[in-house]
Amino acid sequence: MPVAPLSEILSTYLDGASLDNPGIIDLPSFSTAALNESNYLLVGSKDDLHFYEKELKTDYKNKTISIQNKTYYYLDKLMFVGLQIEPAIRVTTLIKKHNKNIKGNGTIKNIELYLTHDLKDGAIIFNHNTLCRFSQWTSKGAYLATTIESITNTQDELKNISLNQIKKTMNPYSATIHTSSSPLRRTPALHRLTSTITSIDATKI
Repeated sequence: MPVAPLSEILSTYLDGASLDNPGIIDLPSFSTAALNESNYLLVGSKDDLHFYEKELKTDYKNKTISIQNKTYYYLDKLMFVGLQIEPAIRVTTLIKKHNKNIKGNGTIKNIELYLTHDLKDGAIIFNHNTLCRFSQWTSKGAYLATTIESITNTQDELKNISLNQIKKTMNPYSATIHTSSSPLRRTPALHRLTSTITSIDATKI
């Protein structure tokens, strides 16, 4: 079973269905037995939060790129799954894909935007269940996705570890509040990002 094209993998994450579809990354399940059988590397102690990881190759726009799949466990309990992505995908592309997906399945659209103080790194939460981190690799470049993870909106601190980290290290940012004198106007990448969000009227911050 080959790894699915990256566009299909991303659609599955954006739909909040990554935990239900291990086949997209060539796994029969996310069980520890399946991960070991597929030569995933254990990182951390099984007595605490740990994960299994493996580098995979997938197709994106007629190119082969690398992704690192990480499956997180606490003791013997599956917590969440995530992908580290080779910098190649604009965050605005993911937002547009998210918007296209929700038009097809009727899901309530919701996007939350977080940014670091220097505006070089950030995160977007799609529909309360998928988190995408991104970075600006050059001063005039676009924001590119670096990781995408499943998250859960529960009171379980371990299940929300990624979400809590974002909220501790970044600030919520409203895509709808800016003026001509705002630093936003002097940051083309951020202007493109917020314009994309507001154009689909999906921000709820």
